[in-house]
Amino acid sequence: MQRILFLLLVVLLSRPRVAAQQSALDSLSFVYASLTETDTARARVHGELNQARASAAFWMAMKKPDSAVLMARQSMAYAISAGNRECEANAFNALGWISLHRGRYDSAIFLLSKAHQIYSSEKSGYNIARVAMNLAEVYTRQSNFPAAIRVLLEAEKIGITEKATTLLTDINRQLGIIYRESGDFPRAVGYMRQALHGFAQQKDLRRYVNTAISLAILFNNQKMPDSSLAYLAPALRTAISLPENDYQVGMVNEHLGQAYSAYNDEPRALQHYEKALAIFRKINNQADVAYELLNIGRSWRIQRDLKKAEAFLLESNRLNDSLGLLNYQEEVLNELAGMHGSAGNWKLAHDYLKQAIVVRDSLNLQGNRAEASELTGKYEADKKEQEIILLKQEQELALLRLQKQDGLQLALITGASLIAVIAFLVINRNRNIQRARRLIEMEKMRNAIARDLHDDIGSTLTSMNIQGKMLARQAAPDPVFAEGLRKLNEHTREMMDHMVDIVWAINPRNDRIGSVFYRINEFAAETLEPQEISYSYSEKGNFDSVRLDPQQRKDLYLITKEIINNAAKYSGATAVKLELEREDGHVRLQVSDNGKGFAKGRSTGNGLRNMNDRAASLGGTLDINSEPGMGTIITLGFPVT
Repeated sequence: MQRILFLLLVVLLSRPRVAAQQSALDSLSFVYASLTETDTARARVHGELNQARASAAFWMAMKKPDSAVLMARQSMAYAISAGNRECEANAFNALGWISLHRGRYDSAIFLLSKAHQIYSSEKSGYNIARVAMNLAEVYTRQSNFPAAIRVLLEAEKIGITEKATTLLTDINRQLGIIYRESGDFPRAVGYMRQALHGFAQQKDLRRYVNTAISLAILFNNQKMPDSSLAYLAPALRTAISLPENDYQVGMVNEHLGQAYSAYNDEPRALQHYEKALAIFRKINNQADVAYELLNIGRSWRIQRDLKKAEAFLLESNRLNDSLGLLNYQEEVLNELAGMHGSAGNWKLAHDYLKQAIVVRDSLNLQGNRAEASELTGKYEADKKEQEIILLKQEQELALLRLQKQDGLQLALITGASLIAVIAFLVINRNRNIQRARRLIEMEKMRNAIARDLHDDIGSTLTSMNIQGKMLARQAAPDPVFAEGLRKLNEHTREMMDHMVDIVWAINPRNDRIGSVFYRINEFAAETLEPQEISYSYSEKGNFDSVRLDPQQRKDLYLITKEIINNAAKYSGATAVKLELEREDGHVRLQVSDNGKGFAKGRSTGNGLRNMNDRAASLGGTLDINSEPGMGTIITLGFPVT
């Protein structure tokens, strides 16, 4: 019976729709809660349950991003505690996709790159291609077309090898978008029509709508609004017919507005832009809100209502600046310059044009930096290869010199060394054996505590949460009872979150320093992005072999958490940068912001004292460099083995 039920649930999980995902997830949760610890299927169902959470979170990204984040984090917590790399990568992929649809592109690239790295190490071909396509979506939105094409070609190679028709159809759609944005319209049309035909055959209506939108953009760019409307009108009907599909409805309205604008029907275009803006604000997609404000401002300018036009364009400029969307910002600034120039306000027009040129130069500078980074990487690789050759030559010369020395002297030295080593090993043998036994026992104990907390208490809390939701759906409309169930669900969800933190702290699998880096990045994104503070992270050096004991992990995490909290609360910064580097047995962590800074002598709180104490506990040093109006740079250095 259990086998039949399990296969039925797996079939349900293969359906891509959000409702089917949620239904299958609830069913798996119910089955898992009903199994006892002695059931052989329990561990397998538990793994499938958490894979289902990550998959459901991916499909919920556009509609319910907050719920999607909670599901993905639950899946991540299980994956780390169970050492399930496939599930961990799936959770990273879901979190990256959620960040994309929230307009947080830097976070999306970091999280999706983590998923790509894990799938590559596991040699999971189809999943590598799936994440590569998601990365291409982000790079395209950032106008980083070389990076987008690189990852898409990687995905296409895998799709051809595995004969994955659906995958190749979506790759055609994305390649069409890239060639459209780079100005190669004939090639773009060819790829997009192939994709449209493929999605129609596969009855994949959501991607069919996406491709119709892409073709409409292409025809609008070629001043062919009649062709654009021919694709958009049926696409809007299809998008509205699909459940929980606000984002696509908003996108179709946006491009209907652009098509009507090309027909010089600005009142009708404005109606569609305003519908799109309302939808994007509802789902909290800040990047699309910024672009829709630009469209509305441009429409009011064409209708010669310059006061309304300026208000919308300035709001778009502020939002683009806070999100770091330079390509949109350049377009807004040029629009403002043209508007004021046509009105005879030459000084304002000149000022906005200068700002647009600065932004355009920044875009070009980013490309130059990327190219320089690639050349530097090649140079460093070549230099290391030359250093290895020289080192080998020096070793060969040293060996020849040793061979020429007196044989008896070498034998005496070697014998004395061997005697000293043997004596040392004999003296320390028992001590090392006892120490190793204690470490093994401690590791087993930590594993057992983490497993018991996760499986026993965690499964109980999960069951309580599921049963509370089921009761809430079945309960009569009694306000008091309904409120009690709501509070019960909130408390159990909070307890589940706290349990994830406890299991992470205890589990020895998290002794690797990479686990601490992931939690630091997750905390930084959660703390800074809601306040519209731009955040970037970079990592230099190999950290794979670095392990920390529980106290070191705690000290490193809490120092960084305190720095990020201070930047968010007090600095007034718009950008925070975190850099990690390993070199010569040391780790250097630097957090910098562009805030208002402070005079070091006036900082007398417990936070600074605690950070210095924790740095000393790590055997390292903490350096704070800050002046009023000059931002803050905090550097932590400590030794590792």
